[in-house]
Amino acid sequence: MRIVLSDNGNGISDELAAAVGLTIALKYQRKVLLVNEQCTESGVEYGFNIPKMTLVDKTMSQADLQLPEHGVDALLRLSSNQRLTKQNITDYTYPIIPGRLDLASGSKTTNHGGVSSEIWKTSMESMYSVAERVYDIVIRNQSVCRKCSSLIMCPCSQSYINNEIERESEINILIMEQKRSDFEQVYKRYQENNRMDYQAIVISNYDGNSKWSINNIKRKYDFQVPVIGVSSDTRFKDAWNDKEIVRFFRRNLLLPKQGQKRDSLVYGMLELSEALLKIVVQTSSLAKRDLCSSGVKGA
Repeated sequence: MRIVLSDNGNGISDELAAAVGLTIALKYQRKVLLVNEQCTESGVEYGFNIPKMTLVDKTMSQADLQLPEHGVDALLRLSSNQRLTKQNITDYTYPIIPGRLDLASGSKTTNHGGVSSEIWKTSMESMYSVAERVYDIVIRNQSVCRKCSSLIMCPCSQSYINNEIERESEINILIMEQKRSDFEQVYKRYQENNRMDYQAIVISNYDGNSKWSINNIKRKYDFQVPVIGVSSDTRFKDAWNDKEIVRFFRRNLLLPKQGQKRDSLVYGMLELSEALLKIVVQTSSLAKRDLCSSGVKGA
């Protein structure tokens, strides 16, 4: 199942995408793939201590840079040639936690290697289709590329086609800040469309002492989806900047949810992970039911 964390351009989903991937892999023992659709050495992969050989190496030749051996570039190249399979996909990802969490690092090439957007879109969809047959959860995030300061039209990656991928097959999570103007905007869109585009809302850097608490937000705006607060954490920010978030979560996920402070980042991540896994089960059940009702043979 594919989960998309979107921050609508404020650049706050990178850390949460990495954090929820780690939490689901470590605490709930699911096999997870994190996909970085932004530039290499940025986005969701920044907080991980990845060997330099899997990222951009300035000593590599131009030919090597054009044909990366790991990450999104390699996966899309194989996908476009119809050579990406569930047997070889893990050969082109980096194991953050062997057997539990893999990373497809970001793109090294510019302008999607000169390939047409239509071919790249097909390759992207095919890549995700293969990944979902291997991993329990595939996580990608839509955000500003902090390396080239671009949103969606990142010239270094394939992010510009993110919105063209079939959204109905994804679980879409909106990452927001604790701002009334943002809540008003999302709620207005919800009323105009008469439907919610997201399966859950996450408030980043959540302050439980604010007047705009989760309960008050739910009272004022009937979003009809889970609203979850994830507090800020200085230790996590330091771990992210030091590329030590794996160590941070290994150490802090030892305690059960009941043993965590309710205003801690880890408590929020556990709550978010549980909510996402519940949505995954519900979505899978609906898909199976639709398959059976359509009369597909073998359902």
